[in-house]
Amino acid sequence: MLIKHASIKATRFHFKRWLYPALFSALCGASPLAGSAQNVQWADRVIAFSSQGTKTSYSARQVLGPPNKLPASGDCGCAWSPGVIDTEWGKDPEKPEYIKVGFARPMRVKQVLLAENFRPGSVRRVWLYDLQNQEELVYERKANSPALNPEQSRLFHIPIERSRLKVASLKIELDPEAVSSPPQIDAIGISDQNKLLKWEVQPSKSFSLYGDASDLGPAINSPFAELLPRFSPDGQTMYFDRKDHPENYGGFINDDIWVSELDDQGNWTLARNMGSPLNNPYHNYVCGVSNDGVLSLYGQYSSDGIPMPGIAQSFRFMDQWAFPMNLNIEQLYNGNPYAEYYMSNDRRTLVMSIEGIDTKGGKDLYISFSDDQINWSKPLNMGGVLNTGGHEMSPWLSNDGRMLIFSSDAHSGYGEQDIFVSYRNGASWSDWSRPENLGPQVNTSGWESHFVPDPLGRYAYFARATDRLGGTDLLRIAMVEELAEAVEQIAGAEPEYPFEPRYTLFGYVQDGSNGRYIQANILVRMSQDSTRQLSMSTTNNQYKLRIEDGVEYEFLVKAEGYEEQRLRLRMDEFGNTGVRRRDFKLYPPGMNPAKSGIAQLEPGSLFSLETLLFRVNSPVISRESYPELNLLAASLKEKPEVKIRVEGHTNSNCAKRYCDKLSQNRAKRVADYLMEQGIGKERVRWTGYGKDRPVADNESEEGRRLNQRVDIRVE
Repeated sequence: MLIKHASIKATRFHFKRWLYPALFSALCGASPLAGSAQNVQWADRVIAFSSQGTKTSYSARQVLGPPNKLPASGDCGCAWSPGVIDTEWGKDPEKPEYIKVGFARPMRVKQVLLAENFRPGSVRRVWLYDLQNQEELVYERKANSPALNPEQSRLFHIPIERSRLKVASLKIELDPEAVSSPPQIDAIGISDQNKLLKWEVQPSKSFSLYGDASDLGPAINSPFAELLPRFSPDGQTMYFDRKDHPENYGGFINDDIWVSELDDQGNWTLARNMGSPLNNPYHNYVCGVSNDGVLSLYGQYSSDGIPMPGIAQSFRFMDQWAFPMNLNIEQLYNGNPYAEYYMSNDRRTLVMSIEGIDTKGGKDLYISFSDDQINWSKPLNMGGVLNTGGHEMSPWLSNDGRMLIFSSDAHSGYGEQDIFVSYRNGASWSDWSRPENLGPQVNTSGWESHFVPDPLGRYAYFARATDRLGGTDLLRIAMVEELAEAVEQIAGAEPEYPFEPRYTLFGYVQDGSNGRYIQANILVRMSQDSTRQLSMSTTNNQYKLRIEDGVEYEFLVKAEGYEEQRLRLRMDEFGNTGVRRRDFKLYPPGMNPAKSGIAQLEPGSLFSLETLLFRVNSPVISRESYPELNLLAASLKEKPEVKIRVEGHTNSNCAKRYCDKLSQNRAKRVADYLMEQGIGKERVRWTGYGKDRPVADNESEEGRRLNQRVDIRVE
């Protein structure tokens, strides 16, 4: 779960080695066998490749060394992936995607190992080569091979009965018919034995935790997302980030600072919003609390409220928090919409997770220093042992600067995002030990991050994504053995929350002709059971309601002097936070530009599809969009001479490559839908412009919403 500006991908050449026998156990069936270490080599150089995702993430060199993602599965920049977008994948069968890698020590092999972390089953052929470049084909995919689950990873074993070569290099060719989109290869290896191998996580032996992790309960956790815990020096006050809550300052879609104190029984009191001036309409969280109680805060504050990247600080004065003072970080640059900062207790060391100019891939860990607690040095990349082609995030640094805890979607883990510990080897801030996984007491097959020990060293707190509440919750686990029993007792029973795990839908009603907010009446009812319905009026032009998941609803929005709007909405299209904003636009009769544009289809005209919506980060069209698309298809049938181009656009929240790909896929899906309704393919073209052609400011939620659109250009 990533949060905006406070978050939800490996280059390990400094510590990767070509020989890793100790990390494997051989399998007979499903049972590990002891004493079965094999001579396994992982590729140590790239010889040739067809294409790559970028020069960092998804690059060809990400395939080098042992697996970075396995045994976990899923998309990760720490693996090689061909540099073609989904819609171009497999269009030219005469030019298959491939990669050729070399090994440090030529040897005779009995097995090839391919770590496939995402969309497995894509390998068509495998060739072996010796030092004289003699070639031997050792694998060819059968045409009728069953399709595999694209979300699962696997360590693909290719047995070789008798190889005539002393293998120095290897080439794999991908099959575009085996998977629908470009796959990802985590690692390529060879072995001198033919026993099945299993890649396993090696939990840390240097960092001790006791018992099970315990949910903090309803005083802290809500149906929304809680993240980024920070503590006062005495451990009695906890500040944390709560995302998209109705009581957040300035509206739903932002992050606010909330606070709780320990009571006399050692329980956290009901959390409350800290309000202004620490919270504003943008994203706010606490980066650290100094020994003298000064809060370091995410973002730069200004009187006009316009957010800027960086950090600020605030102190208590006459029982009130002062308006935050901005700090200066030399040459701060972040190419990612998300960032996390951790400020040391003495306010002289700042560790951050950003996507800098010299990133190893996605978000990397950087460090900055200050002599005066106001001006900060240029962020220094903390090196290729910590940072990968994936995303490293949410760092915490011990007071002596020797121990670092962070989370990553690489470094071999159990799930989507795992928590790791590493130790500084010497004086250099880029010389760190190989990250160690904190193990299954903390990490699961899901998402864990934001790990922080409390100042007393009693408990460690962290965030975990949970489907039960639709967001992320804060948990704790004992760092002292005597406390483990009590924690385990709490963890054994499911906390009783005073609310049902339902979703929140909110938004505004606008006059579409001028953007003015208006009062309206909204009727909502279940599509499958029309007796279950409610009627409501907007309050201050805004509506809010809680509705169940996995159910389709019908909405009827009315206001005097406007055409009514009808649509259907399914709650399974709401993303991980369980909160969704859905604004309605009503138009005076005859003034709806989409309807008039669709009805007239004048050559040279351009109009947006107002009710077109997609699932979160997906090209899948929401059902509520079908009426408008059907109207467009009907108008095209009435004017068979008209040709159109579907143009996809996004906001600026993600990297350019991702935005380009998403806009192209969404535009293509609209074009495909029209062709499915009987419109000839020669009449419909499509393209995606990503974030290159905004129509509004990307700094505001409304501007980003307007920029994320699909236009129809009549040619």
